[in-house]
This record gives sequence, structure tokens and C-alpha cells, in this order.
Amino acid sequence: MVKKPEDWKWNSYSAIVGLRKTPEYLTINWILSQFGSKKQTAQIKYKEFVLQGMQKESPWSEIQGQIFLGEEEFVEKFKDLLADKEQIKEIPRHQRYAVNRLSENAAINKDKGNCVKVNTINKPESQDSKK
Repeated sequence: MVKKPEDWKWNSYSAIVGLRKTPEYLTINWILSQFGSKKQTAQIKYKEFVLQGMQKESPWSEIQGQIFLGEEEFVEKFKDLLADKEQIKEIPRHQRYAVNRLSENAAINKDKGNCVKVNTINKPESQDSKK
């Protein structure tokens, strides 16, 4: 990883904050409009936003079941939507059954007031269990 966002070879940050010319393929107006109506002010606020985010813990440590980032209630909203996806082999097995494992963990941990966490270390599966 790099210490400064502009040091990353494939960044758009440098163009957004005005450190380099914006390539033709990159649109920066929309992202800047989220930080202000004047370009220079928006660039400063965007830069502050990125630098503040770099000081925080990565959200990836809070991923549940390899695909969910959110509270238990949020995950529950997807249970019905994902129920019929368990048979799609292109979706990794751990992700196909993520909702079921999260629901089971939630029931176990509900009384403890713990965050729902899923153990991502899998036991070796037999060939029969992969079918």
C-alpha cells in the first residue's frame, strides 16, 4: 500500500484534487459536486475527506459472510432475496450459504449482545458435500 493516495499508480485522486491533468476517460465533475459547488473548494473538501478516511480502520474487517457489510437487520433483509441463489455453482459456496450461517450465528449471539461474526476458516469438504 502507499502512504499518500497520489502515490498509487492507478488513482483518480490526483486528477480529482488537481495534482495532474484529468484524462479524457475520467469524469470528475459529479464526485466534486458532492463536496461543493465551486471546483477549488470541492477539491479541498474531497482531499480532506480522503485523508480522514485513511485514518480510520478498514471497513473490510467488518464483512460478514464474505459479502455483507452492515448490521444484523440489514443482513436479514437479504435472506429471502438470496435464498434461491444457493444452487448457483458460480457463486462461491461460502457466499451462497452466507445468509444461513449469519442467521444461525445471530440466534446464538443474540443474548450475548455480541456483533455477528462468521468464522471464515472452512474445514476440508468431502467430494459428497460439494454437490
